[in-house]
Amino acid sequence: MTKKFALLATVAALFVACASGPTEEELKAKAQATEDSIKAAAQKIEDDAKAAQAKLDSAAKAMADTVSTTVTGAVDAAKQAVTGK
Repeated sequence: MTKKFALLATVAALFVACASGPTEEELKAKAQATEDSIKAAAQKIEDDAKAAQAKLDSAAKAMADTVSTTVTGAVDAAKQAVTGK
């Protein structure tokens, strides 16, 4: 009787251990959700990088325009000082 009870307890323990874990479908769903989350994060990072690059390009163009205007003004002032016109 004790052996039968031990065998029954062992089978019950195996059943609980095997049946209580996530199913294959649940694991696939979790993996898909994780993959989707990673893709969304990567897309956001890419979009943020593009936006930052656009801001940087705009700032660089504004600085170049300012320098160009300043240099042109300085050249004109120097010409005027030299020629008196």
